[in-house]
Amino acid sequence: MNWKELLNETLENLNKWLSDENKGDPSEIISIRQDIHEPPMLLVAGEFNAGKSTFINALLGEKVLTSDIIPATAVVTKLTYGEKEEVIGHFGDGTTKHFNHMWLEELTAERAGKWESMRHKLSYIELKLPGEILKGLTIVDSPGLNSGYDHHTRSTIEFMKRADEVVWLFNYQNLGTQSELDQLRKIKEIGLLPYGVVNRIDLHDDEEESIEEFLEGSLGRVSGLVRGLIGISAIEALEGKLEKDSTKLEWSNWEAIESIISKVENDKDQKTIRLFNRLFDAMQVISQRFTSIDKELSSAIGSKHKLKSFINGKLSHLITEIDDLSKEYQQTKRLQSHFNKLSRLRSSFKAFEVWMIEYEEINGETNSLILWKNDVVPLRESYIGEVDHYNRSLEMSYENHEDLLREWDEFKVPVLFSKWGLKSKLKENETYHNTVKELEEEREKLSQTREALQNKLQTMYALLAQEKELFYKERIPSVFQKITEWNHSYLNTINQFKEIHDPILEDSQKFIADLNEYIRIVSPLFTAQHGELSTVETYQKCFYLFRENQLIPHFYPEPEGMLDFKNFRKLGEKENTLNKSDPKESFNRIKIDKLKKPMALKINLEQYHRYISTKRTTAIVIVSILSIFAFVFTYEGEPTEEVSNEEVAVYASDSTSDYEDDIVDESDVSNNDEPLMEESWTQDQVEEFYEDMMNDLDDRLYRGASISDSWFSEGGAADYRSYYDEFGYGSLETYDVESVDYVADKAELSAIETYELNGEINTYNVQYVIAPTLNTLEITGVQYNLIDTQEQEYSVSEVSLTQFIRDFRSDYLSALNQTDFTYISSYLIADSSASQEIEDYIDSIYGKGYQFDFLQDNIQAVEQVERNSYHILTSEEFNYDKGNGDRIYYQKSKKYKVRVIGDELYAIEMITNLETNKEKIIERTIDYVDHNQVSLWMTSFYGRFIEALNEYGFDYIEADYDPNSEEYSETESYVEYVQGRDIITENQDVRVVNVREHSDTELAIDIYTEDRFYYPEGDGDDKKIEATYIVSISNEGEIKIRDLVDLNILEEIEFIWREEE
Repeated sequence: MNWKELLNETLENLNKWLSDENKGDPSEIISIRQDIHEPPMLLVAGEFNAGKSTFINALLGEKVLTSDIIPATAVVTKLTYGEKEEVIGHFGDGTTKHFNHMWLEELTAERAGKWESMRHKLSYIELKLPGEILKGLTIVDSPGLNSGYDHHTRSTIEFMKRADEVVWLFNYQNLGTQSELDQLRKIKEIGLLPYGVVNRIDLHDDEEESIEEFLEGSLGRVSGLVRGLIGISAIEALEGKLEKDSTKLEWSNWEAIESIISKVENDKDQKTIRLFNRLFDAMQVISQRFTSIDKELSSAIGSKHKLKSFINGKLSHLITEIDDLSKEYQQTKRLQSHFNKLSRLRSSFKAFEVWMIEYEEINGETNSLILWKNDVVPLRESYIGEVDHYNRSLEMSYENHEDLLREWDEFKVPVLFSKWGLKSKLKENETYHNTVKELEEEREKLSQTREALQNKLQTMYALLAQEKELFYKERIPSVFQKITEWNHSYLNTINQFKEIHDPILEDSQKFIADLNEYIRIVSPLFTAQHGELSTVETYQKCFYLFRENQLIPHFYPEPEGMLDFKNFRKLGEKENTLNKSDPKESFNRIKIDKLKKPMALKINLEQYHRYISTKRTTAIVIVSILSIFAFVFTYEGEPTEEVSNEEVAVYASDSTSDYEDDIVDESDVSNNDEPLMEESWTQDQVEEFYEDMMNDLDDRLYRGASISDSWFSEGGAADYRSYYDEFGYGSLETYDVESVDYVADKAELSAIETYELNGEINTYNVQYVIAPTLNTLEITGVQYNLIDTQEQEYSVSEVSLTQFIRDFRSDYLSALNQTDFTYISSYLIADSSASQEIEDYIDSIYGKGYQFDFLQDNIQAVEQVERNSYHILTSEEFNYDKGNGDRIYYQKSKKYKVRVIGDELYAIEMITNLETNKEKIIERTIDYVDHNQVSLWMTSFYGRFIEALNEYGFDYIEADYDPNSEEYSETESYVEYVQGRDIITENQDVRVVNVREHSDTELAIDIYTEDRFYYPEGDGDDKKIEATYIVSISNEGEIKIRDLVDLNILEEIEFIWREEE
């Protein structure tokens, strides 16, 4: 594709872009496009009555256009080549209409009538003619600039911009009027220097002055505004051509005009120059619009570089970070909620199993879960199966036990059974005792399995407690820290860019998208290789203007990035409803029901058999004696007392009743010398009962519940409640059995018990009276004495103590940056000097915008000074930003006095500053920018610098200079000097050769430029220059010029751009 086709395509797209988006007037683009493939355009201009129409008729060799004493040409008439004659009207709205040739005069001449309104709607008339001259030249006849009709003048000026060359026609009788001079200056501003043609020299009187002398004398009036003066007579030339009169042609000096026409037709470069000059004007209008918007946005945004650096760098990191942090926060919050369920969890295995499944889903596999799945669950399933078998056997033994007792109640009256019946009961008793023995052996094995299961559970509880503790000590502080740091970064960002409101961002997005589209449209015209255009000066001007616009988006974030930034600002601070401190709530343990014991049959049938045998022998002897006495008395006739058979029976019954009195309480029939309880309940069993009761008490104290009354008789419960009131809000520390003594049917157990309450350890000597009930024991009496009280010495580890200080420092950073004392109030003893001093300091910096950055916290030493009191020596380093650009590095040595308020629980009582060192921070700001960004900035700046010299003044580039530098005032003076002398500077080339480090805050930029200088005297020079700029880089990455050094002119070539008058 050649450059004309590419230019045509570019202009077509540019026209569509301007029209669709309503970004400007596309008329100039349309006219350039229309002229691309047409021959050179010669515009004939001049004031009214200068003879323009006659001049054009002479060019054509025929009388085509109207000549009149009124402004004849009312509408610009463009004459082009055509196979046949056509009259085409081009209207202002872009439409066209063909007219009959007979109406040409009415359309082009300024006359009243029905065509007047039509003329005012026309942009121009195109007249197609088959004239030979029009094959290589387009001729434009324009209304006079002094015709008095505004639409005439507007049309003429529009076609002046389109023309490749201009012939200015002077009236011999009125040459160089002030209005002509004004119009010629306007043409020069457009970039054209007309050929000066003086018409009607046929009226000149050579006797007074030769025509040459007249023209030479008149040239001084229009010097610099035309390319000399040529005298002609258009009417004689026309007549000479029409009449084929060579003498008239010669007298008309028409040969000079034909020479000009030949030059115009053959100078193809001039058309190219004019096309790109017009394109430059059109692009400059668009560029000025973009530049104006850029200035407004730059003023509103402040530092575009800072915004771009943030969006392209930190913003994506912050967005990714908050996405990840939100997920981590939700998981952490869910896990915290799940841990909180532990204290409310039922003691059943099923409830715990459901909890563990969800725990794994939230937290993944942990040590407690591994133990749970691999050891606890399999062992528990095996244990449950064995316990089910044992309980079924035990239930059968209970039924057998009840049957034996019931039969015994029916069988125990001695007169109702025989010796053989008793032996049968002895056999049943022996069988039952064997069953109980087997069950006790099975229970012992199950007890071992139960103990193993409890040990596994205890290990799992410990692991779970560790995981919970680690969760509160590490994970929650980590999430807290991340949220605090993110919120700090977020608030810093919001504060940093608080002046950039959403409408500004939206305008910036639209502006950059608009500019990028424009660059996309025109880019092919300037990126393709067109060797023939490389020497066309006006093309190069368009190219540099394009490059200048192309650089603007580099200083803005991408539109997508600005949208991300706008959405980022709507996020707000990340909420944090996590409970930072571990509530230290215990969780309910899985309750493993105790194994029921087999019921011993407490009837000594063998003893009873011996006892009954003795009683029966005695009864028989007594009955026999009484029978003898009765017989003697009966036969002797003198009985002293009569004993009846009923009396014998009563005696026997009384004897039996004596035994029944002995067994009514289900006591064994045994020797009266042996303690009855001791034989039924061993010391180990009594101690086991006590230990079970104390374990239950420990668990209930841990959960904040009261001891169960099931361990006591009514009187025993009343005694224990008095004792319980002494320690009921504390915790059980230790208990030891000292002795177990039996007294008749009771046991007296002596124990030493210690409880912690409000930081004190109380030791009690307690006497328990324990008596049997049906199948178990109960406490029937309690006596206690307080024998010792000591202050609690809590467990302390250096690891937890140093971690406490680190946690405090982490939250102290948040408290300072958020100016919120509540972040660290829980770390301090209320109303202590440390608490009061820190709260006062945080209040004093509220609203001042101070920012702190803790760098390092080193624990130097941990010293115990007294019971539950420690000194921690630290070395702390941090940066302090005062909000005014000053940053200070601090190194402090401190001594913390820390009180121990529980096992590995601490609070700060006092903080003492031992030593403070500080120094101002000088940051290496050159790392905030990359060399490519600096190069782009420098290239853009130099373009602005040239514009400041030529048009806008120093104010245009003031923001690019450090106001405190000498270069600021020197450049300001230089710009004033250049503008004061009307020097025009044109940059031909600018390149950044090198960017290098000058200091921590400064860069040296070596550049090469080629500049052309036009001096008002008419001379100029081309200079090739090497220079080095020293620029400073601010903390926000802003670039400011501080100095210009090593400026060397490598080459200087003088030229003359305008001949002296």
